[in-house]
Amino acid sequence: MQTFQEIGTILRSERESRKLRIEDVAKSLKIRASYLTAMEEGRIKELPGAIYSLGYLKIYSDFLLLESAEIVQSFRNLAESEFFSGGMVLHGDPYSHELKPTAGIVFISLLMVVILYFFWYEAIYSPGFDSRKYSAVREKALIEKAKALYGTENQ
Repeated sequence: MQTFQEIGTILRSERESRKLRIEDVAKSLKIRASYLTAMEEGRIKELPGAIYSLGYLKIYSDFLLLESAEIVQSFRNLAESEFFSGGMVLHGDPYSHELKPTAGIVFISLLMVVILYFFWYEAIYSPGFDSRKYSAVREKALIEKAKALYGTENQ
């Protein structure tokens, strides 16, 4: 098994054999030069994260026409061993932190429910509300629609 430094040495020697500057590679790949340098020097703690690092490593090794699958697999194996020893995290857990609403969010939500209930109650049970009136309006609208559709008038 290779080390991070050995993987970096392979990348650096291949880049230098092609007479490429790190800045030119970074510009071409749209990866920060500091990340490429960190990969070449085996300084994984300076990389943005394991998933990004794996992607950057694949892109970089493909760019250098190296066996990217082999290099990425070596990096993945090393990263997993680092993960278990408290180093680099390879597989992030999006549910590692329980999301609990704060007291303010709960209070505002309950307040909104109470306000909506109040308006609903007032609209339905207020003394001025007459359900027969709305039924008559609906019935009239349906008759008008039928007249428009069928062109006949029932009298």
